[in-house]
Amino acid sequence: MGFDEIRQGVQRAWRHGGRQHRLDAVKHGTHSRSCAPRNKSQSYDVAPIEGERWKPVVGFENFEVSDQGRVRSADGRIKNLRIAAVGAYVMATLNMNGRKETRRVHKLVLEAFVGPPPAGMFGCHIDGPTNNRLSNLRWDTQANNLRDVVLHGRHHSSNRTHCQRGHEYTPENTRLTNKGHSRCIQCDKATQAKIRIIHADRIRARKQAAWQRQVEAEGRVYKPRGPRQRATRTQCANGHEFTPENTIYDGAGQRRCGVCRREQKLQRYRQNREAQGQRYFPAGVRTHCYKGHPLTPANTLYEGREQVRRCKTCREQYREQHGQRRRG
Repeated sequence: MGFDEIRQGVQRAWRHGGRQHRLDAVKHGTHSRSCAPRNKSQSYDVAPIEGERWKPVVGFENFEVSDQGRVRSADGRIKNLRIAAVGAYVMATLNMNGRKETRRVHKLVLEAFVGPPPAGMFGCHIDGPTNNRLSNLRWDTQANNLRDVVLHGRHHSSNRTHCQRGHEYTPENTRLTNKGHSRCIQCDKATQAKIRIIHADRIRARKQAAWQRQVEAEGRVYKPRGPRQRATRTQCANGHEFTPENTIYDGAGQRRCGVCRREQKLQRYRQNREAQGQRYFPAGVRTHCYKGHPLTPANTLYEGREQVRRCKTCREQYREQHGQRRRG
């Protein structure tokens, strides 16, 4: 099938569809030629509301607005109102002397029945923007107007359940600012930690200055506090000298005392032995191993960095049982 045949088929379907659409309009009585002409100047009867009051619209005297939020023209016809896409306010289109303008109905009601807005005031609703009765309207500040937007559930952030980093807005993870905004506690903590890392020197200087003011206010002599000069120490806290043989550096690069480190290991070893219900032999006191072999010079080995004393007989028996050959 060529392109021309496809185009002709589409045109036939289009003409048939349009003809069928017109036939349906005549069948339903909605065709323009089958309906009687409408008199645009006639007034339409609208059910009146008991106690409804009408006043001229400020700036458009050929229109009237009621305290129930309705608008009508000079000939008594009630105007059709529409709801704006942004803000969901009810809007009315007014024209006078060739001037056409779209106004919010709640402002028309307030200006006609209350008066012009005071400086810095806005038209506010109590229970939503679609109820434009005079009892539901007031002149109020912009802050209260925004607070009503949040209470009515129309604010763009009122339905958020997670922050921009994916943390859930739970009662434990949410705090409110002075302006009523929701803040994520986890994000605030991460931000504060980052600030402390970046501005560590400035924060330290601020604390130093506050400490100096406090000391001087109390009448004491201020002594600057700084990092300890660990490199000048020649002895540990227990009085052991930092010789090359007695100096150990841990994983963080901190200098440690070898004697204190060995004593700590022996203390932990003793605690573990006592917790397991086994006997503890202090270093230099044992004359036999745990299996009863005498620790003579010929039967003694010293292994590891700490030169731990071992039983040579027990080592040979272990290697024989596990099929290991002696090295060297």
